[in-house]
Amino acid sequence: QEELKTVLASQGYNTLSTNQVYTKAGISFEQPIFTKNTLRENLREAEYHYQRSSNYYTRGQMDIIYYVTEGFYSLYRAIREVEINKEKLENSQEAYRIASLKFGAKRIAEAEVLIAEVEVEQDKARLSESISNMEREKDIFKQLIGLKLDQNIELLTSIKFDTFTIDEDIAIEQSLKNRLELDDANLSIKLQEIAVDRAKRERELKGKISAYYDITGLGTIGGGKTVELIDRSFNNLKERPPNRGITFTLSYPIFDWGRGSSKVQQAKANLRNTELEKGNIKVTIIREVRDIVRTVKETRERLKINEKNQELATRSYKVSQLRFENGDITSQQLGQEQERLSEVQLAYLNAFITYQLAVADLKRKTMWDFAEGRSYLFDVDSGQ
Repeated sequence: QEELKTVLASQGYNTLSTNQVYTKAGISFEQPIFTKNTLRENLREAEYHYQRSSNYYTRGQMDIIYYVTEGFYSLYRAIREVEINKEKLENSQEAYRIASLKFGAKRIAEAEVLIAEVEVEQDKARLSESISNMEREKDIFKQLIGLKLDQNIELLTSIKFDTFTIDEDIAIEQSLKNRLELDDANLSIKLQEIAVDRAKRERELKGKISAYYDITGLGTIGGGKTVELIDRSFNNLKERPPNRGITFTLSYPIFDWGRGSSKVQQAKANLRNTELEKGNIKVTIIREVRDIVRTVKETRERLKINEKNQELATRSYKVSQLRFENGDITSQQLGQEQERLSEVQLAYLNAFITYQLAVADLKRKTMWDFAEGRSYLFDVDSGQ
């Protein structure tokens, strides 16, 4: 350090600089032996991870389709409830009009008119509440599908449903064929097999052959310019003999105090756990499909029953209206018939939505279109 200070002092503490140019060019080769091709193994591992990511993406698309369907029918329910409450209000207003005329003709007591008026006010409150709920569901659905909240949307609310044959064996077969969870499990097993193989290689004999060939040149000219230094460096590179060599290396861990065997046992245990998990996934898929098939069949029968009940309730209410006009029943009895009709209409609406969501869930869990007899995987993968 004292010598360096003396040199710096003699140079007036100016920045030190060098007047040398060093040039080197070479090529080297390295080849592992007595072991697997790790580059090929890494490529396979990357391909497996890519396939898993693709599966996650496809499953995400199917989930989005189901969630949008669910959101659509939530809005559909709200709109139909508004229509049902409007119809109920119109019926109660008509009943109030008739009751007022009959009271004016001294055919009924004033209490009957008051009861009819109360029904009108209650129905107005229900309608106002259902309209508010409809607007709320519209905003939720617009956010779900990416529309601006100030955009207006309208849904056609004609209730129609299609029926189709569902074979449980085909549903299970297609779900085991199309469900990406099983493909993910197979990929996880392959990845774990790679991990086991890597753990085993911790204690294997490893070899490596290395070869190199390089040339160097050094240019040093006192006070020379940079171009002259570079030229001298290249000239010296031609004059100097090249450096070359081959090395052969062997390595084997003699003592690791059980670390290598423990890692192998851990990797094998993880592989076994992954294989067992695959079996559990298969059983879960079969159970889910059996359950959703039963749900679709049950909701379809319930929908047919509620459809028939709605027809009967509508006819019954029309008869009750005529009886009220003729004075055979009171305003309170007519109000009960109105309430019964609304309950039946809502029950039919709920049965319809439950059936449609069950069908959508069946498609999601089997990835199979039973009406068309084709897989949904092509449509999802192609973005159609």
